[in-house]
Amino acid sequence: MITRPVWDRAVENLQVPDVVDPAAPGPPNLRALLPVEIARTESFRRVCLMRVGRPTDEQGGGVPLSNIAPAILPFPAAGGPHAGNAGNAPQAATTRKLKLSAILDPTLDAEIVPLPPDEIARMYEDYRTKFGDHPGSDSDPSSDQLAALKQVLASGAVPFACFTTWGPHGQRLLRKQTFTGYQLNVASGEWSKKEQPGPSSFHAWYRCWRVYRTALLLLDSCDPERLDSYAETIRGFVTQFGDECWFLVARADAQMRSEQLERLRRQLRTSPAHGFTEAAPWSACFAAACKDHEYWSKELSTPATLFLARNKREPLQVKTEAEGDSPKKRPRQGRAPRRGYTGDDKSEKDAEGNYIRNRRGTDICKNYNLGRCGTAAAQGKCKAKRAHQCSRCMGPHQALSCPGKGKTD
Repeated sequence: MITRPVWDRAVENLQVPDVVDPAAPGPPNLRALLPVEIARTESFRRVCLMRVGRPTDEQGGGVPLSNIAPAILPFPAAGGPHAGNAGNAPQAATTRKLKLSAILDPTLDAEIVPLPPDEIARMYEDYRTKFGDHPGSDSDPSSDQLAALKQVLASGAVPFACFTTWGPHGQRLLRKQTFTGYQLNVASGEWSKKEQPGPSSFHAWYRCWRVYRTALLLLDSCDPERLDSYAETIRGFVTQFGDECWFLVARADAQMRSEQLERLRRQLRTSPAHGFTEAAPWSACFAAACKDHEYWSKELSTPATLFLARNKREPLQVKTEAEGDSPKKRPRQGRAPRRGYTGDDKSEKDAEGNYIRNRRGTDICKNYNLGRCGTAAAQGKCKAKRAHQCSRCMGPHQALSCPGKGKTD
């Protein structure tokens, strides 16, 4: 309980007997501490601080006791089976350095402040009381994930977790997740593939989301219904646009949770809604995010519609006039172009100049041209195996309705 400045003054004024000859008469002379003896007092202070779970300090420094956050107890409690081995214990666990960029957000470079075990135990007990049981193994955040998210929430920042590194089973997720996305080349109007960081599908995203959801509930910073509504919003977009637009859904979600939530919080401060309070703003922010149609239309619906329309539209093969050809459409896939008769012309005419046989030498149905055959279908044959063609021009119509009467070619 002695603060550092008081300790330093006490050590500076401390004097010890200078015993030269124990048999000499009279009281011994007093002297100041030698460097080695000062080092022993420093070692004694360090062991005492480590034993009660407080961070160690250095000579000349000094942190008031009220400003020191609780630390994880590195040694057994007083009276425990190993209480006598405090002097031989390793350095406190608070020296372990883990940055927020490795757990929560690659853009954050601060070190994670660990949570005391009793505080974590209290969080899980409150969770069990509210929801009936402890979180499952696939949705249970690690202590580092909890500490990182609480540290960001305590600073007043947006509780964004990048699903590139955040996921189930804590540090078991060693490999960063990636998915194949597309980028639009405005000059050529073509989409090119590119590997992008993040979960590869909605299924992988939802596994990360469950851990994120549990962490927010353990920290009592958001309502479960708001979080479930947001997850359903993301699932609805995947159902609407399909898995091929997942890269657009993942990008819109990341931007919403990292950037747009802060804008929504500012708007709710001006015009409170969805039960917004300054002390607990994020439930209202997630509710507003689900209803932010302008954002989703700009960042997701419009790009996804354009992407699907571009990919499903068959491009045209166009040659410029400088190359000698006029623009032409590609032939339709799946249907062979019609080919006319290219053999010898075996057509015959009667005395009146009407065709009685076509170019293949097949008889032309006279009743069809007079409208007396059983069927009026053109470009076919009747039961008598005669061709249904115009006897005037051999077109696909009857002679009664021939548009070019008298045409013979």
